[in-house]
Amino acid sequence: MPLDLVINVIIAGVLTGLVYGLMALGLSVIFGVVRVVNFAHGEMMTIAMYAAVVLFAAFRMDPFVALFPVAAAFFVFGYILQAGLINPFINRPEHALVRSVYVTYLHLVGGALGWVLHRDPDTYRYIPATIRRYPGAPRVAALLREQGFSSAEWMPVLGGLMAIHRARKA
Repeated sequence: MPLDLVINVIIAGVLTGLVYGLMALGLSVIFGVVRVVNFAHGEMMTIAMYAAVVLFAAFRMDPFVALFPVAAAFFVFGYILQAGLINPFINRPEHALVRSVYVTYLHLVGGALGWVLHRDPDTYRYIPATIRRYPGAPRVAALLREQGFSSAEWMPVLGGLMAIHRARKA
């Protein structure tokens, strides 16, 4: 195997690891400082990388130079998302914020996946709609008891977005 190929693969592996490390650092800082789970962190970074590639392909702009306009554009986009989607839920209970971000994420990604995979953006719209109608773990436990189940218990998942229920038929 040629030495230049080995060196190229090692460098590519180190750079990929650095990108993953940067993403993990961003997630931990965001959650540690703001106490908000950002489900779109990886997607935003991936889109920003594609934006740099598009700037290179369209304008032959060096990717290191493209870093500045891409970072500025995504700063503005992130600020708009923060102001429009996150801030209205900051003073609500924690699960309301997680639910709103997750439902928005599913709505956007589900529509995109539906379009890419089935040429129909409404294919996966039932998922966020179902989460929006979820009455909450205490109400589901009460419904289980009304149907004759005993010892209905639940364990919250994803900050109360969902729950795992357990009950026994009396």
